[in-house]
Amino acid sequence: MLKIHTIYGADADSNIFVLEDSGSGEALLVDAGTGSHSVRVQKMIEKFVPLSTVKQIVITHKHYDHTGGAAEIVRRTGAGIFMHKLDSPAIEQGDDETAAFFYGKQEPVKISRHLEGGETIHVGKSKLEVIHTPGHTKGCICLYHAESKSLISGDTVFADGALGRWDLPSGNREDMAKSIKRLCLLDVENLYPGHGYVVEGGAGEHIQMALESL
Repeated sequence: MLKIHTIYGADADSNIFVLEDSGSGEALLVDAGTGSHSVRVQKMIEKFVPLSTVKQIVITHKHYDHTGGAAEIVRRTGAGIFMHKLDSPAIEQGDDETAAFFYGKQEPVKISRHLEGGETIHVGKSKLEVIHTPGHTKGCICLYHAESKSLISGDTVFADGALGRWDLPSGNREDMAKSIKRLCLLDVENLYPGHGYVVEGGAGEHIQMALESL
């Protein structure tokens, strides 16, 4: 059984999600915040799972509020980082314009697995589908857990039908519209977005609202 724990972002940090497979004891993180609150984040992770069980970190896209804390978590856990291949260069090489954005310089981090969309990521016996959802950036991804009907949406879609910005480098409104239409085809009950509050129950309506707002 997959448990999804939420660490709400402080200041500029993104939300961070701890995915725990209760049967195996394995854990995966989704996104890493800016790193400005790394001590707090690590303490919060350990409220849910031991740091030693975190073997994978999935980054939903290249902006610093999601990636800046990755290097420190990797140092503490030895976890591998998974990211879409179109956004990976931004944190492998330290891209000031698109990764750091206006926060600061990204510390380069090696990507263990370059994603394209369509892959299955395993956390113990739990399976997550990688969905490529360009729009906010070219390499944005979401993760879908079919068994619990849960969508971890990064900055593609938020609660109440809000959308990620498409006016930043590599963003595109038409791509965003196509991505939201694709997400509307999924059976989603629970929404875990990159910012703002989590929706547990009836989350498909929030994605439909996002499509209508476009």
